Amino acid sequence: MVWLAGALIQTVIAVAYVRAASRPSPRGNRWPMARTLSFLAGLLLFSIAVQVPWTGDDVRWVHGAEHLAVMMVVPPLLVLGAPLTLLLRSVSPHARKEIVGILHDPAMKKFSGPVAGVGLTLEYHGTMFLVMLTGLYGYTLQHEWAHVLTHSYLFLCGLLFWMPLVGKDPAGFRPPTWAKVAMVASGVPAYVLLGLLMSGRDETAAWVLGAGGVALTLAGLILLAAQGVGRRAGSREPWSQRRTLAMSRAMRTQQAIDPEP
Repeated sequence: MVWLAGALIQTVIAVAYVRAASRPSPRGNRWPMARTLSFLAGLLLFSIAVQVPWTGDDVRWVHGAEHLAVMMVVPPLLVLGAPLTLLLRSVSPHARKEIVGILHDPAMKKFSGPVAGVGLTLEYHGTMFLVMLTGLYGYTLQHEWAHVLTHSYLFLCGLLFWMPLVGKDPAGFRPPTWAKVAMVASGVPAYVLLGLLMSGRDETAAWVLGAGGVALTLAGLILLAAQGVGRRAGSREPWSQRRTLAMSRAMRTQQAIDPEP
C-alpha cells in the first residue's frame, strides 16, 4: 500500500506540473521545456529508486545505490525544474503573497547564511555514514515505516542542499561560487572515507558507495561549472543592457507578487 500511495502522489504532482507548465504566464511567456523535462526525470528516477521492488532490495549495495539516487540525483533534477517559481506564476496574487511570506518567514533563516551552508554540507555528506554504518541500516530492513522515513530524510537533505546551489527558485541562501564548489567538492573525501569504512563490511557496497558517491559529486561540480559558464556568457552583454534587463526583471517580479488593482 505504501508504494501505491507514493506512485499516486507522484502522478498527481507530475500532472499538476505539466498542466501549469503548459499554460503561458500572464505576460505570455512560455515555460522552458528543459525545466519540465528535468522535473519529470527527477520524479521518474525517484519512482524507480523507491517504488520499484528491486530483487535483493535487502542487499547492502542495492540499498546504498538507492540512497545515492534519492539524495544525490533526484533532488538536483527536481530543483532544476524550478517548481516553486512555476507555482508562484500559476496561483492567484493572494496565494502568491502567502507563499512569499512563508519563504521570508524568520523560521526559514536557519536555512540561510554561512552557518546554514556548513550545517547543510555536514548533514548532506554525513547522513550516509549514519544510515550505512550504524544499526539504523538493519532496523530499516525490518521496519517498513523506518525504511520510508529514511528515504524521505535523505530526499529532504538533498533538496535543502541543492536548492541554493543550482536552483532558480526563490531562496534566502545563495552562497558565492567558491562556497558552492567547496560544499559539493567536500563530498569527494567524504565518500572515499565511506568506501574505506565499508570495505570491511561489504566489498561491493564499498565500491558502490565510494566510487558512486565520488562520481556523482564530480557530476555536481560539472553542473556548477556549466551554470557558471552560462552566467559568464550572459555577463558579456553591455553593462547598460544588463542593468536595464535586471531592472525589468525586478519590476516584473514585484508586479507578480504585488500587482496593481
